[in-house]
Amino acid sequence: MNRQETVSICDQYGIVAKKRFSQNFLCNSQFIEKIINSAEVSKNDTVLEIGPGTGAMTEVLCQLAEKVIAVEIDPDLVSLLNRRFEKIDNLSVVLGDYLKLEPSNLFNMGEYPSIIISNLPYNVTTPMIIKLLADIPESRTMVFMIEEDACDRLFACPGEKSYGVLSVITSSYGEKEKLFLVDSDSFFPAPHTRSAVVRFMKSPDFIPVSDAYIQFVKDSFSKRRKTLINSLSSFPRNEWLVKILPDILSEMKLSKTVRAEALTPKELISIFSELEHNK
Repeated sequence: MNRQETVSICDQYGIVAKKRFSQNFLCNSQFIEKIINSAEVSKNDTVLEIGPGTGAMTEVLCQLAEKVIAVEIDPDLVSLLNRRFEKIDNLSVVLGDYLKLEPSNLFNMGEYPSIIISNLPYNVTTPMIIKLLADIPESRTMVFMIEEDACDRLFACPGEKSYGVLSVITSSYGEKEKLFLVDSDSFFPAPHTRSAVVRFMKSPDFIPVSDAYIQFVKDSFSKRRKTLINSLSSFPRNEWLVKILPDILSEMKLSKTVRAEALTPKELISIFSELEHNK
């Protein structure tokens, strides 16, 4: 789908891009093809697409996958998608904000999507990716289009300014890589920044992301200038773990004054695992 076709569809269905939903519709068929190819979609796959917009990518996904579940927050776009694709029987369009949805309301037990694709607005990049990692560990590949600036937080290493919650939690899943950039003129309307397409591929030894681990990482980075122990002790819920944490750090040959930003994702996972074991 190109820009002219996207504009025509918006006009036909009375769609106006809404700023409150950060709507910028991808309208470059070459990039649509590259994104889908990077996900390696096959006829055996169930694909979850979050934010399908006018359906430019949805249309192609339905041709390649066994099933496509498209979650869209905008009622007007849900109406458009249902009318555009009313004859496509392997597409399910769901109205809702994925951040507020439970997986059990979207998928039958044992039928979780193997691939996740989404164009993520900047303001929900971190919570959306973290929720997906926690909700759907069964998936093997996740492909996201994000603002280029968000890559700093995603790929940062210990000691770097951008290293934090997103860097750590996404490392639990497996390999992550920045694939290519998408210029703003590939969208309608054009955003003010470039986008980057990134891919997560689950490793055989991936570590499931639990709610408890997410909270631990968030608490650990809550006071970046403080030590790990002091950051965690800022929250009454961590009173029990702060008592045993010094011994765990000592056993791991880590300083009791170490900060979260100096610890690798593997070290943080090991610390958390020991804490859970000693509950």
